Amino acid sequence: MLSSFASSFRVASVPLVSCRGQAAQNVARIADWLTLAASHNIDLVVFPEACISGYASMAKLNRAELNALAEPLDSPSVRAVMDAVERTGVAAGVGLIERATDGQLFNSYLVCLPGGVRYCHRKLHAFEHPRIGSGDRFTVFDVSAGIRIGILIGADNYVVENVRMAALMGATLLIAPHRTYGVSG
Repeated sequence: MLSSFASSFRVASVPLVSCRGQAAQNVARIADWLTLAASHNIDLVVFPEACISGYASMAKLNRAELNALAEPLDSPSVRAVMDAVERTGVAAGVGLIERATDGQLFNSYLVCLPGGVRYCHRKLHAFEHPRIGSGDRFTVFDVSAGIRIGILIGADNYVVENVRMAALMGATLLIAPHRTYGVSG
């Protein structure tokens, strides 16, 4: 049985149309949505896959174009989202093309919580570009008593065993971001 807090945990999904290569603009729009969510007592806002980077088709991007989209997890874009989370008190789920410390690229999704805590999931079934690697683990974590969040990105959700694994790991809420078809770029 869910606690009274868990039963009142409010989540909003925003089908943000992001522009490829315009991370600062995309993050500013994410911050605006978090401000609005705070006025409606929303606890968590989930945005689409790769909403910071902009998801338009990546398959034909050359190495330099793809590298220009990728950001480390401590990038100015991620710090700006974390700042907006702290300012509003609303958690945010955001996607980006991550450049890992070893230079490998991933389609990643971050859940940023007030207090500076964040969780990162790397897409298990990445196919966007040959240089984007697939993650190697499931991401499930607690946010409060009675709420355990799992993350699966886009095609991760096409494999029912992935959803089942998140549930077996105790997920009571599944964040399943996918790309927004109305992207520009």
